[in-house]
Amino acid sequence: HLAGMLRSLMTPGDPDDARPVTFGGILAGDLFAVADAIAALLESPVTIEDRNAQLLAFSNGPESQRVPGIRARPLPPQDMRALEESGTLARIARSEWPVEVTAGSAGDEVRTAIAVRAGDEVLGTIWVAGSLTPERGASLREGAKLVAMHLVWQRTDADVERRLRAELLRTALAGGPSAGEAVHRLGLREEPCVVLALTLHGPAAEQLPHAHLAAERKRVADALAVHLSFAHPRSVSGLVGDVAYGVLPLAADADDEGDSAARVATEFLARMRSALRPLIGVGVAVAETSLLPRSRTSADRALRVLRAGIVDRQVVRLDEVHAEALLLEVAGAARDIPSGPLARLIAYDETHGSSLTETLEAWLDAFGDVTVASAAKFVHPNTFRYRLRRVAEVGRIDLDDPNARFGAMMQLRLRAINAER
Repeated sequence: HLAGMLRSLMTPGDPDDARPVTFGGILAGDLFAVADAIAALLESPVTIEDRNAQLLAFSNGPESQRVPGIRARPLPPQDMRALEESGTLARIARSEWPVEVTAGSAGDEVRTAIAVRAGDEVLGTIWVAGSLTPERGASLREGAKLVAMHLVWQRTDADVERRLRAELLRTALAGGPSAGEAVHRLGLREEPCVVLALTLHGPAAEQLPHAHLAAERKRVADALAVHLSFAHPRSVSGLVGDVAYGVLPLAADADDEGDSAARVATEFLARMRSALRPLIGVGVAVAETSLLPRSRTSADRALRVLRAGIVDRQVVRLDEVHAEALLLEVAGAARDIPSGPLARLIAYDETHGSSLTETLEAWLDAFGDVTVASAAKFVHPNTFRYRLRRVAEVGRIDLDDPNARFGAMMQLRLRAINAER
């Protein structure tokens, strides 16, 4: 809300007549122009990096030729480690004034750095080639404040755009009267498409502080958006709650039922580096965008199977785990499992140390073939037949009744699923 109010104050009047926002006479967010301005003021080349030491902008005016050695790319990993181990990076982050450092593999390259802050948060760093006089050091300190305003604007502008697209995507995936307008504003066409649903899962996700987990979700969602844009220029993605959804258009003659989307998702996970475990459910391919809710629902069901740990995979299509998805839904609704014959068998096994439940499960898995089932349990067929008779007696189940067999098999599968969750 505060960001929206500030934008309204800085762009008065009708939105169509809004004036460009500037800070220090420079168009908001133009970090290259800011770097040029600071470099001209200090008469020394300048680079601006984010807090992860990734290059955001650099000066390229005439002053860039005056001092050799300015880097236009991040320091090599070994140099960054040396600065970190020596405490130099921490000293830069703590200081409100420029810090002179000696860096480079040869150890003879002098640079001046200052942290860019928004309150107590470090947004990035400005690096200047060479040493600075106290007067120019003060100018660099003022320049850092200007860079902070531009970085905050970039973040706010990107967040506003991200939230807008996420809300439009939420509307499109939910269906309803407003879905058509949302699809149009997202730039989607009436063409075949498929929905992907991504989330972060695992014990590490549960142990992370909420703020760190939210930041990692946003980072992974942004990476997915970039990856999907390379796969198809009209793809759309956004973070809805704790799930990042992506809509991937398909070729008009595609009949792969989501195979291409699964390949795109697998390629993304192969390139994505995260301390957490990303999981992606791939929905069914639909013929037009008006059917997006159907694809989204199927992607959610596939993702739920992955979250339950029923299959040891990170990407799965619903049709690959359709039975597991159905069982999960039944398990969520059924509260009295196990019951009937299976409950009696389990209670008997626990009391007498027998294996009647395993015998029934092996027989059902072998489609009633005693030879195959006995081999799976490493017992003689006659021994297995005896145990099977005990199953019928103790469980009071008619093994010739298909409904009884189906009920027992269903409960056994649900029991296994509940044990894995």
